[in-house]
Amino acid sequence: MRMLLIWSVLMGASWLGGSAHAVTPDSESAPPVTTVVLLRHAEKQAVGKDPELTDAGQARAASIASRYCQTGVRLVVATEYRRTQATAEPCAKLAGQPVQVLAINQDLNAYADALKQKILAEAAGGKVLVIGHSNTVPAIIQAWTGQAVTPISDTEYDRWFELQIATDGQVRLQESRYDATDSTP
Repeated sequence: MRMLLIWSVLMGASWLGGSAHAVTPDSESAPPVTTVVLLRHAEKQAVGKDPELTDAGQARAASIASRYCQTGVRLVVATEYRRTQATAEPCAKLAGQPVQVLAINQDLNAYADALKQKILAEAAGGKVLVIGHSNTVPAIIQAWTGQAVTPISDTEYDRWFELQIATDGQVRLQESRYDATDSTP
């Protein structure tokens, strides 16, 4: 009888230890965060309604790709304009993904919401690159965070916005500047 009691206590301790270990959070099993980089298109030519990129713009697009798109990019999105698609193309090629075009409607809030749903449906837990415009990038950020950002001027091409979106919906925004000649992540 005494042996049965000792065996029961040892098995119970082993079971409790195993259970405690099983519920201990493991950093490797933490839910993945979705990372979304939002950028205005690169430098554009000064003529036409739908201009191409300048040489400096093409260099910036290549820099974006080498800086951000080396691994893990699941989705690359641009608007229907040539300048956004040309900015996104080097990243898409490097990531082995197509540039997905999401057309802008007059309602920027509806556009931002549609993009948000696309990201959550197609790239949750991965990396996303979104190339937009001086008016769409702030609208997208506001849709995710509820915060307004300083407007982007017509001559500004170097603002880097990064959203870290947790599975619980918490969003962290980081804003920085980047040099088109620097490919350091």
